[in-house]
Amino acid sequence: MSAQQLTELASGVDSLYVSARCELAEQLIADLEAAKEQARLEGSPTPFGFGGYDWFVKAGGLNRTHRFRLEHQVATVGVTDSDHVPSLFVQFRSQAIHAVGTDGVLRWLATALDNAGIEASLQVSRIDLHADWQGWNLTGDHRHRFVCRSRSLATYEEGTALSGFGFGNRKSKTIVARIYDKSNEIRHTPQRPTRSTPNPARPRACEREPRCVRPGRRRARRPRLGRHLGRRHRPGTPHPAR
Repeated sequence: MSAQQLTELASGVDSLYVSARCELAEQLIADLEAAKEQARLEGSPTPFGFGGYDWFVKAGGLNRTHRFRLEHQVATVGVTDSDHVPSLFVQFRSQAIHAVGTDGVLRWLATALDNAGIEASLQVSRIDLHADWQGWNLTGDHRHRFVCRSRSLATYEEGTALSGFGFGNRKSKTIVARIYDKSNEIRHTPQRPTRSTPNPARPRACEREPRCVRPGRRRARRPRLGRHLGRRHRPGTPHPAR
């Protein structure tokens, strides 16, 4: 298939994880501990004010390394007072990155940390890039068209149909690439039931939406900027009950 028949739909950063070692106030840890216990007793996330924004604290931690897990439409943040791992681990949501870009979500995080009185030097822990194309019908013969330094090459199939290729190994902690049929993945992914009342901890505007555009259909519009950055507290008003 010639290059002229391929159409690029979208490309850029899809996932961004950052971390930081910093000093955390004892009062913040105590407040997070209380909110976490409340979430455990009530069986649902606890509203929590942090950095001038509305968050939710979950009963569990993050990645088994961070005791506290804060959820927001823009990011999930793991917090710990341990000296063995970074104090903060931030996973930005793909929808927020697609809406405002990496600079936008990083500025948003910097504002939240500054409002909370936390000085942190962020380091990138992981970054995922994506490129969505239309008009390429993958076949098994295409695996010979790729040259890479990795010795790990995986071929994935759905029945007798090729579904994609994988290059590299995640355990190497270097570079991993994946080429796959997004339309095929959507067809085989169970659809989530529609809720009449959205869960406040996961607003519907932030639920993951497929990047693939099927032939003849327009791409879904992205949520507005305000929906991702959330509602800020007005000066002089109390934070949600902890």
